Amino acid sequence: MGYPVLGPEICGLKGGGCYQMFQGGAIIWTGTGIQISPAGPIRDRYAAMGFENGVLGYPTSGQVCGYAASGCVQTFQGGDIYWSPSSGAYAVAAGAIRSSFQRLGSENGQTGYPVSNEACGLKNGGCYQFFQGGSTIWSSATGAHFSPFGSIRYVWASQNFENGWLGYPYTDEYCNSSRECRQDFQGGSLIWTPTTGVSVYRR
Repeated sequence: MGYPVLGPEICGLKGGGCYQMFQGGAIIWTGTGIQISPAGPIRDRYAAMGFENGVLGYPTSGQVCGYAASGCVQTFQGGDIYWSPSSGAYAVAAGAIRSSFQRLGSENGQTGYPVSNEACGLKNGGCYQFFQGGSTIWSSATGAHFSPFGSIRYVWASQNFENGWLGYPYTDEYCNSSRECRQDFQGGSLIWTPTTGVSVYRR
């Protein structure tokens, strides 16, 4: 961490927290204990999201590296920040999208690392987040489901995503041993086979 800079320990943060700045980052204390927030892209993202006053709250772990593709992760009260050289640093906030990400294997699964933060404001209050392998889309009616880049997503996009007649997905894309893949939506299903491409089925 190097030498302390910018003066002594400062308290009076949210929830009675304290911090002190060092050449290599900050040491932060709260009821979650003492954690290090080292200088770098993860701390930069944490700063951009409002430090402890934002959705992430205080860190609950140190920064841990050695993840897939030379990635690093730090866990916070309200989610995690992931970083890799190819994706940059983005948060996966606690909630349905994070649960879907973890269910699919986190950065080791088909999603890969996040390449955006979660954003809301879609039709009927929906939210989405982009990952290296596609996007996860959530609505209160359907839950959170992953839409991987590929032929099925291309056809869904051609029908104006959740704003079209297909609406939101209510399953992930799933495949069988015959290499047939399918994803079900509010308005119908898209089914892909190697020989026929994508077929559209309305409800």
